[in-house]
Order: sequence, then structure tokens, then C-alpha cells
Amino acid sequence: MSKYERQLKKDLKTKLPDPNPQDDLYERVTQENAINVVSPKRTNKRLVSILALSFCLVIALVIGTVALINLNGKKVAKNYSIVQLDTNPSIEMVVDENNKVVSLRGLNDEGKMIICDEELQNLDLDQAIKEIIRIETELGYLVVDSSENKITITISAETSKIEESLHALANDAVNTFKETLNVTVEEVKGYTLEELRALVKDLDKTYTDEQIEKMDYSALVNVIRLYHLDVVSFASVELEKMYQNFKNNEIRFTELEAIKDATKTLDSIYQLLIEQYNFAYDALSDAYNKMQDAYYQNFINPDSDYQQELQVFYTYKENYLKEKVRLNKVIDDENVTVLEKEASRLALQKLEVEYNIKKAALESKKIIADEIYQNVETLFTTTLTTMESIKAQLPKEIATITFNTLKDTEAKINEYKTSLLNKFEEKYQTEIDKFKNDLLARKEELKTAISDSLNDNVSLE
Repeated sequence: MSKYERQLKKDLKTKLPDPNPQDDLYERVTQENAINVVSPKRTNKRLVSILALSFCLVIALVIGTVALINLNGKKVAKNYSIVQLDTNPSIEMVVDENNKVVSLRGLNDEGKMIICDEELQNLDLDQAIKEIIRIETELGYLVVDSSENKITITISAETSKIEESLHALANDAVNTFKETLNVTVEEVKGYTLEELRALVKDLDKTYTDEQIEKMDYSALVNVIRLYHLDVVSFASVELEKMYQNFKNNEIRFTELEAIKDATKTLDSIYQLLIEQYNFAYDALSDAYNKMQDAYYQNFINPDSDYQQELQVFYTYKENYLKEKVRLNKVIDDENVTVLEKEASRLALQKLEVEYNIKKAALESKKIIADEIYQNVETLFTTTLTTMESIKAQLPKEIATITFNTLKDTEAKINEYKTSLLNKFEEKYQTEIDKFKNDLLARKEELKTAISDSLNDNVSLE
């Protein structure tokens, strides 16, 4: 999805905060547009018809191109569920009650590679799954006629009936590949309501605990859907995590800065407390900048140890996938002797050992990078705790200022979220583009390597 399309979706949501018009929409529209609806008892049929037509026209103008009313009389889609597909590339999709994919994201870098630059959103779930399997086969994650193919399907739905229906649909999609892929499917139950609430709380700090508690299952999944739309262009898990940290802390600073401004109205009796708050605020800002820089330098910078090791890992992973496809071809070739097939197996085992060594080395680099970052993050957290203790001593009308009191309508919150995403993209556009270009180049390279393995004549020399 392009940046323009994402912005359009957010604008529509801002303009239409109620995606499912209820009975009170009639009253709101007539009042806002100064329509004087006369009771049918006092009008003739012609006037009633004219008024009805006028109201329909107004509704059409309000709704615009958003399909909130189904002209076929069917119920408008609103019940969202989550479908996760895992073959090592891990992909998460949100589907509506019509089983259409309304958003998706890669849960790991390989999952992001699978969906990058693919037209999967707005497909029916079964079609999206078929496309994902096709791409994963093309890239060597699933191997034709291999007995090792496994797909884990995790469904998170409001009711067991919806869950069973989605599992059946997903299984039917996978079974269409039975003739070419020997796939084992594992079915897993997804998020409980409480687990989903915890996830939403982690992904979107603009919601209070009280608001999250009041959300039903579908509303919670809708928050996941909106998050997907935000991060779909980020071609790296680490880049996505950096955005999450950025967004959450910008929300926090919006609140803290508003309190800082409010303290200017206090009289001299609070002077010492104000000075302490301002000093802590400056210290927190400095710690925040250091924390951002630490994350960038250790996880995003192409010259970092982690990124350097990651590129090496990708090379070994590509060689391993390529050899796995090649071995499967060798095994099925009647012209290859048993001894030669065994030699090919040993070659794959050697590559697998090397691949696992590089995987362990990458995990080690990540642990080191995490430790460096966490040391800086601890400084930030400690300073924040000091600020909170100072804030508690301020007058109640200032101490109780929160993000939600500042952004007290859905439209304001949506506008703020959009501004944060734009701010992040402007600041890190070079890195965003580089990660995506590198990912697409690696995807094309892997696709070519797997294709060559399938098309080349078998040679064990």
C-alpha cells in the first residue's frame, strides 16, 4: 500500500469515526444539514417520497465512496479476525466477516519479504493463502514433493464457530496444493480476549486501560488492523520496533510537555517544584535522544555488528534453501545413483550445520546489541520515574493531564497518529527505502537461485 493510500484510509477514518452507522445517524445527518423532516401523518405520499430521496442523497454524500451500506441488503462487514500463517516466514492477516483480507504484516523479516510488493490486501482469504504458498514455494521455503513441508495456521476469532470456519477455509486453500506439495498443517488456537487486550495495549498507547476493557473482540482486532496499515511499508522487524518506540515515547512526551507548559501558570510557591520538573524534563529529553541513537546505531545502521552479521546470515540461508531444493530434485532423479544421493544429503547437512552456526552468531550479536540498548533505556526509565514522582506533587488539575485529555476526540487522536507516522517517515525515509530495496533485491536473488536449482541439470561433480 502506498503512502498516499494509507493517508487516504486514515483521512476517511477521521472523517467517518463511526464505521457502522446506527439508527442515530438519521438524526445526526438531518440536524447537521438543517433538514426539517415532517411527520408522514401530516404529509402526502409525494412529499414523503421527496424527503426520503433527499435523505438518501445526504447519506450518500456523507458516506462517499466508503462502502458502509451494502446495496444487496447484506450485513455490513465488521467482525474482524486474525489469521497467522507460519512456515518460518510468519505472516499475520486481519480478515473481515466476508473472509476478505483487510490488512497484513510480516511478523519476521522473512514474512515481510514474502508480502513485500505483493497485492495480497483485499483478496479473499483463500486466494491470499494460495498466493502466499505460491511465493513461499518460489522462494524455497516450501519444496515440491518434500515430506518436510509444514504450515502452522493460527486463528484468533470471537467465536469458536468463526474460528472453525476460518480453519476450514484455510485448510481448503492449502489442500489445493496437495498434488505438488506434501504439506502438514498444524491448527493452533489464537489470542484469548485478555491476550488480545494486552497486545493492543502494547501496540497503541493512545488507548487507556479503561477504553481497552470496554472494547469487544472485533474492536480490539480493528486496532491490530490499523497498526498493520501503519507498519506495512517497514521492510524490517527492527525498523518496525524503532517506530513503535518512537510512537510510544512521542505520545509520552506530548503529555509531559503539556504539563510543563501548564506549570508556567503556577505561582511562586511552586517555584522549586517547577524547576525540578523542568530539570527532569530536560534530562529525560537527553536520555530519549541517546536511547533513539543507541537503537539506530546497534540495530539499523548498516555498519553495525548486528546488521553485518544479518547480511552474512542471509547468504547462508539462501545457500541452504537452494541446496534443499536441489536435493529434493536429486532424490527424484532415477539417473542418480544411491551413493550420489547420499553425498547430496551430506552436502545439505553440512550447509545446515553452517547455517545454524550463523544463526547462533546472529542471535549472539542481537543479545549484545540488546544489552547496549537496555543500558541506555534504563537511564531513560529511571529519569521518567523521577519525573512521575515530581508530577504527583503538582496541583491536581495539572498532575492529571494525560494524552487522552489533550486529544479528547477520535478525530484528534487519528490526526495525531498520522502526524507521528509522517514525522517518523520523514526522519528515516532513507533507511526505510534502503531496507525495502535490499529486501526486494534479496527476494529476487533468492527467487533466481531457487529457479536455477530447479532448472539446471543435476550434477554432483
